[in-house]
Amino acid sequence: MKGPTLSFSSSVLSGPDTEPTTAPEEMIAGFTREILSAIPLDEFEWREEYDSWDTIRRAAEIVSLYLARSWRFKSPWWADQAIQKLFTERLPFTKVTENMHSLVANLRLADEGQKKSDFLRQIWEDQSFFQVAAMRAAKIRSDDASQHAARWRDEVSNGEFTVKASVVEKGYPKWASDPFRGKVWRRQLSQMMDGLTEAAKIDLIRSNKLRAEMLPAPPNGLKGERR
Repeated sequence: MKGPTLSFSSSVLSGPDTEPTTAPEEMIAGFTREILSAIPLDEFEWREEYDSWDTIRRAAEIVSLYLARSWRFKSPWWADQAIQKLFTERLPFTKVTENMHSLVANLRLADEGQKKSDFLRQIWEDQSFFQVAAMRAAKIRSDDASQHAARWRDEVSNGEFTVKASVVEKGYPKWASDPFRGKVWRRQLSQMMDGLTEAAKIDLIRSNKLRAEMLPAPPNGLKGERR
């Protein structure tokens, strides 16, 4: 399948210390176009019978976000995430992925780049903040959404990545507006909500509200101080 030419060349990834000549959103969009345009036409038509175009596009965009994070944070870990998702979603391995893999291989050899602890913190931020976004889309109050996300993060991480609900609530707006962090996730959530029929949207909001109401309140030690 022949797609549009890139407005952002993956050759900008010539070295980990090179400053990009394009905005983060353009970088992610360029990577996404490169991945989608590399899908062979016969495979694309076959996949469309099982997956919607939006599903394929969203998967390619998340791969591109991970590649952009790998560049931004000099992170072998995010490059690994991108490659893993490429295989999981059966997306093509393109030039930008090859370039990024070469860059992070050099970082690994030099024992440099993002620390694993910082990468894991970002993973937990993605998951807990996305829960906040989903609950807020279901008209759940900001403080309640943050408390539920903080409790989930504490329990699932066995206390290893615990943060107070007040920290979640305070950090969410910055995550949601950062193109290297939550902006893509938040936009995709909004697009998925917009694609629902009014009846389906009402059912989803009701079920999310019910789920949130069924969750026990977090202990006082997880609430923190709202500011």
